[in-house]
Amino acid sequence: ARAEPLSAQDPATADAVGAELTHCCRTDGSPVTLLCVTHRMSSIEEFDYIIVMSEGCMVEFGKRTELLENKGRYWAMCNSQSGLSVDAMGRATIGSDRLQKVWMFASSDLTDLVGATKLFGTRKFNDGDVLFEQGAPSFSMFLLVSGKVRETFKEHK
Repeated sequence: ARAEPLSAQDPATADAVGAELTHCCRTDGSPVTLLCVTHRMSSIEEFDYIIVMSEGCMVEFGKRTELLENKGRYWAMCNSQSGLSVDAMGRATIGSDRLQKVWMFASSDLTDLVGATKLFGTRKFNDGDVLFEQGAPSFSMFLLVSGKVRETFKEHK
């Protein structure tokens, strides 16, 4: 078996190459079919449709949002790669080994982080909700499990 070409690259480099490839394929604005075989779920987040294969058979097909809502094989693969998991009730948990990959915990001992993982809770936000405001005191740290965050800045006068 051959490894995918970008498997040895860090995620940021692989994502940059994927974005450039997608951009180059659509130079005239016409639709293009781009087939990507990968085990890195982050590299296909922006694709229109995703086919999930297992043992040579298609087990799921659809848009990313649909596949995540169905909580099937694709959902499980995304959760396992992120180091975060979400149970059937929608509660997210993080493992100490994954927490250690967050820059501010990188020098922490894994045994200390086991206790720290119990301090994390789950909050759901709707589109447009404000998580925090610049300059306001906050006692929360957010790790995004699914979805996207948009930054907006206000000028100070």
